[in-house]
Amino acid sequence: LQRSTPGWNSDIQPCPLTLFNAIACIELGDSAALVGVARYWEVENKWTTNYHALVRFYAARECATRPTRLSLKFARGLLLQLGNECPLEQAPAELYRAAWKYDSSQPRMRAEVARYVEPCEIAELPVPSGECPNYELPVVVASGGLLESSGEQRMISLSGAQGRSDFVLLVLLGSYRANGPYNSMMQRWVKWSSAYAGLGLHECHIITSCSGD
Repeated sequence: LQRSTPGWNSDIQPCPLTLFNAIACIELGDSAALVGVARYWEVENKWTTNYHALVRFYAARECATRPTRLSLKFARGLLLQLGNECPLEQAPAELYRAAWKYDSSQPRMRAEVARYVEPCEIAELPVPSGECPNYELPVVVASGGLLESSGEQRMISLSGAQGRSDFVLLVLLGSYRANGPYNSMMQRWVKWSSAYAGLGLHECHIITSCSGD
């Protein structure tokens, strides 16, 4: 995807700054800046999934409101990545759904998505009180005491934590992988694990979504 607008340097390596600069230009009325979003898409797997939502949101919006050769080609590429071969007139709704899947926390995104999808698709599902699924997962990192590394793969379960720790910190990560709030919370855990170790807090369990489920 090439951009002919003067001042655009196609040699610049795409990164989050590329994405945000392009979005700023789009918001100011420059539809050709969508090429910057497309350039970022080429390397998006290196960065946080919240940015995946922005890519699909602006691709959907441009396809719906200012269909050009660029926006339609970009939309088609995103749909093919999803394995979706729907007609292009359905592209905005499908891309809005994809954006919502990556980030459902933005009111502005909710308002736009609501124009194209059924209300039930963006409804917030209640979390049943007092319920948490059990699991058994391999230990990725173990140090400092209770789960000493033995050189073999060890398994850990939520129910099994009762014998190791009086209580645990359980983090439901969803589809969010890194950066931002997650890193901030992990920095707090470093302090909590030290401050509350005497009270029995020895484990932090991170549960994230799995695309294979």
